[in-house]
Amino acid sequence: MRQLDSANGPATRRQPSAQTILNGEVHNWYRLRLGYSDHLVADLLDKFGLRAGDSVLDPFCGSGTSLVECMKKGIDSVGIDANPSSCFAATVKTNWQLQPTTLLSLLDDIERAFNRCLRSSTLCTDPTFLYLKETGMLERGWISHSPLLQSLAIKRAISDLHTSSSYKNALFLALIAEVVDGASNVKFGPELYCGPQTPSLAPRAPPSRLKPKMEQQKVVVFLREPKWGAGQSKRCSPRVLLCTTTT
Repeated sequence: MRQLDSANGPATRRQPSAQTILNGEVHNWYRLRLGYSDHLVADLLDKFGLRAGDSVLDPFCGSGTSLVECMKKGIDSVGIDANPSSCFAATVKTNWQLQPTTLLSLLDDIERAFNRCLRSSTLCTDPTFLYLKETGMLERGWISHSPLLQSLAIKRAISDLHTSSSYKNALFLALIAEVVDGASNVKFGPELYCGPQTPSLAPRAPPSRLKPKMEQQKVVVFLREPKWGAGQSKRCSPRVLLCTTTT
């Protein structure tokens, strides 16, 4: 972005921060708040002259920013992380074989099943509910009771879908992103903190809140086009590995 300064003529280009995402497709579907940005990774790939046929190892890959940027350029990549949730996000974000129309159709199935799942008497025995209750996070207000049950109902509806694990995982990742960004009371500032209580996900039907995140997957169609460099992405092979330690 260029800004004009009437006194000094054209201003110099303002450099975005290392965390600012400029090209949000795929990246913004789920990202770590303090992760490196797409433009920083892309600039480094260009600086080192990496191109299709080369390989990149990211031993702290987080949610997969470097892997996605490598895919755009047709560069093979391996990402490693010790956080299972980061590995899960990176794996989903580097699967570009999903069809956006199928994802949106599955979302309709989730919406139809939502009320049935919400009425289930077993939601309070879900491992996620039990964990939040036993650790005191529910009592301390990191997520309110009603949004939690609604989120668990969506989780149940996704689990019950008759589709492949790849599509379910994409929907689970969208749900995780929605819980962090909307359903929970988690807030981000200089430090992580608990914000005001969220009584419900209303007035919008909770499943419909996932639609914008699903629609972001439509960018996958464009990334397959040669003008986006996606033709090269078909010839590269990203891999995500979970780092485990033994004592």
